Amino acid sequence: MQRTAVGRYLWVLLGVLILPQAGWTASPVATTEVVFELLESEQSFEGVVESKYQSTVSSQTVGTIEEINFDVDDVVAAGSVILRFRDVEQRARYREEEANLKVAQVRRLEAEDAFKRATNLLAKKLTSQADFDRAKAAFDTAVAQHEQAKARLTQAKEQLDYTVVKAPYSGVMVARHVQRGESVQVGQPLATGFSLADLRVVTAVPQSLIEAVRPLTHATIIAAGQRIEGTSLTIFPYANGVSHTFRVRVDLPKNSQAIYPGTFVKVLFNRGKKRHRLVATRAVVQRGEVTGVYLVKEGVVTALRYVVVGRQVGDRVEVLAGLDEGEVVALDPVAAGIALKAQAR
Repeated sequence: MQRTAVGRYLWVLLGVLILPQAGWTASPVATTEVVFELLESEQSFEGVVESKYQSTVSSQTVGTIEEINFDVDDVVAAGSVILRFRDVEQRARYREEEANLKVAQVRRLEAEDAFKRATNLLAKKLTSQADFDRAKAAFDTAVAQHEQAKARLTQAKEQLDYTVVKAPYSGVMVARHVQRGESVQVGQPLATGFSLADLRVVTAVPQSLIEAVRPLTHATIIAAGQRIEGTSLTIFPYANGVSHTFRVRVDLPKNSQAIYPGTFVKVLFNRGKKRHRLVATRAVVQRGEVTGVYLVKEGVVTALRYVVVGRQVGDRVEVLAGLDEGEVVALDPVAAGIALKAQAR
């Protein structure tokens, strides 16, 4: 018992002698200062991506579906054959009109030769005016019949082309309305699709803010972690009678990546330059659902301050709330957290 008490005394004495000589102090923490800068101020709204080109292809002929090459969710290139009709009747009519055109061409040539002969004979007064008029009428009739045959062939060719349904642009098929072997009528829907290359964003701007948006020519879209500059801006000339908001449409650059119709994005409108608080991005730490920075005063870490951050500006981030200009924060949150815990012991 006595030996234990003596041992404790020696350890306490050793601590008294050693600790003051060690002169323990926390390691210095690198810091940065919160600053104000003039930056472009942006007003944010929710928007929905939609395709500029969405259409339903309908039948332009009467027939039976013989071949279907694409199904729902398939990517279809422009000009690809979506489906084919049975074309026996249309092809037979086309061949018939081709033959009729050849007959009309021959008759026109014969009538033309007869008219030329009649013209020469009339000039030499070797034929009567009545014979010349008959030759001229026959030639005019042959010309008209030839033109009529060409028109009928064009019509037959178009009817034949209607049996092959092609994609008007590249995109995705979102609905197929017919089955193979089904008989369809003129005007019956066949397939629906939209383009992924030509997209736009639609948003609603309140009546109180629309005047600030009207002078603008473009907007910025935040989607999939990237900023995309819109190519044009369209403001509808009337407001919604219920919500009193104006519909605004922002066209996106062609072939924008990682953006899909139906998804939500942020639409940013430039409202001129304003003062914004900025701090180094690496000074900001995430603690669960909370974002914060470590305050430093006179070289000592004093507290973890919760903040609200906004957009990224290079290697800095905008501070919307929680910090004032001139306040100093730690650049290394890990080292600052260790120092703060050590000081609390």
